[in-house]
Amino acid sequence: MIKSNFYTTLFLPGCKKNIRIKEINNYYYLDIIKYIQNNDINDINYFLDYIITENTDANISELYSIDKFCILIEMRSISIGNTIEFVINNTHIKYNLSDLCKDIQILNLKSSIVDLHGLEISVNMPKNLIINENEDIVFHCIDNINGINVNTITPHEKKLIFDTLPACIYNDIKKYIIETTDFFDKGNIFTIATFDLLKNFKLNPFNTSFIEFIKSIYSDNLTNFYDLQFNLITKLNLSYEHFMSMTFNESRMYVALQNKEIKKQEEAQKNSGGNTRL
Repeated sequence: MIKSNFYTTLFLPGCKKNIRIKEINNYYYLDIIKYIQNNDINDINYFLDYIITENTDANISELYSIDKFCILIEMRSISIGNTIEFVINNTHIKYNLSDLCKDIQILNLKSSIVDLHGLEISVNMPKNLIINENEDIVFHCIDNINGINVNTITPHEKKLIFDTLPACIYNDIKKYIIETTDFFDKGNIFTIATFDLLKNFKLNPFNTSFIEFIKSIYSDNLTNFYDLQFNLITKLNLSYEHFMSMTFNESRMYVALQNKEIKKQEEAQKNSGGNTRL
């Protein structure tokens, strides 16, 4: 399969690093659509992590949910299209995803340090885009304990450490969660005036709002995908491998060029009185 060497550089607001992001081709995008239509949020979360690992130079274990959110927005922007459209009360609203990413990048996101008699605990936003109902969200906010990165140890080792933490630590972490939630609630991330219709939608790293938004901007009907694939393979004689190596955005551009050429030929035939040269 043909591979593109194109990438963009993106600053991640959570881990405060610049990373390189590749386009996602139709090979990956088809699977994303399938996972979203299957609607198992855990499977979707797993595959999105896989997409990030395969198409960036980032270390997935270092990324916070806000970083993954920005990466997936950037990937959608450069591979499928930068503009999204919502229909609310019969009103069509267009929005540029690059604006959303920029608004998030300039947020003054903070972590917290809890010090208890020499026990230093670093508290930050969760790493995962989702947190299962049977998991304690407090544990997902513990990033580092006395220099030990809890995201690099086994779940069993993590549980042993967490079980030894004093109960008073929970209060400090819950305070951080409340303050960070308030920060996101008060921040108007969707800045354009016409987007006020979505003012009640709040991004929050401690619920499923990140992944639900990602689902909404990547979702598409499988029939649309296969129609595009059929059109390019049968009408433009592209190979299956060539099509799957292209981005969805590039595929639509090919169709637009094809339609433009057909329209040009129809205009030429009309101007010639309908006569065709033998």
